[in-house]
Amino acid sequence: MNQHPPAIVVTRPDPDHRRLVERLAALHLRVLHCPAFHLEAIDGRELRAIFDPSGPFDLLLVTSPMAARVLIASLHHEILSNVRLVAPGKGTAGLLEQAGFGAGFPSHGGTSEAVLEIEALRSVRGLRIGICAAPGGRTLLAEELARRGARVSVLHVYRRVPLPPGRELLAQLASNVPTVVMITSLNAFEHFSAELGDTDRARWLKADFLVSSARLESACRKAGVARIQRAEGAGDEHMLAALASLLAQAGPNARD
Repeated sequence: MNQHPPAIVVTRPDPDHRRLVERLAALHLRVLHCPAFHLEAIDGRELRAIFDPSGPFDLLLVTSPMAARVLIASLHHEILSNVRLVAPGKGTAGLLEQAGFGAGFPSHGGTSEAVLEIEALRSVRGLRIGICAAPGGRTLLAEELARRGARVSVLHVYRRVPLPPGRELLAQLASNVPTVVMITSLNAFEHFSAELGDTDRARWLKADFLVSSARLESACRKAGVARIQRAEGAGDEHMLAALASLLAQAGPNARD
């Protein structure tokens, strides 16, 4: 077994990775920040045009910290004050609350499945619900809420700009040091898996993966990942608890 301590790969985009990286560094772990995407807000005028002609929503799902930052920066205060807000977890809800907007969020998890369990989303027939996300994100929310009878509008308030796998990640995969990949986004996993060359992709799939949901675990297994630790959600506390559990076991296996 390789006795080197593992390198922890954090794939969250900037700036959402910062607190997690700080906490990992405080544990004296080697941390590599290797985002799959740069997040880019849409123009404020474009954002306001999404909201103004469409009239009021009964509820807005603000699906990420980036979505919260964009709405706070670009929308008139009364738009967010006059609608019920729901967030996937404490991080996004905290940003909204700091700006003066209360938001509900699940008591556990942070996955789409957990969001769908909260009281505000159980009886939504006839309600007009906006889902603030990036293209390709949170599709389960839109599908399930529409099935429950809501009138759903998916609002693309920011976009993901793909980034190539960085040199640090490639060097880590080529090394003999164990790798733990913290990943909370299926888009990020699929992007890196597609962009890596054959040799690096094989090394990537042999890493220990720490994932945030059952759906992401299933997708990783189907892609060929063998060693997976599932966290209870995507929040820092959940990911750190899952990492502690992983490191308390025999440890990440060395690559053959």
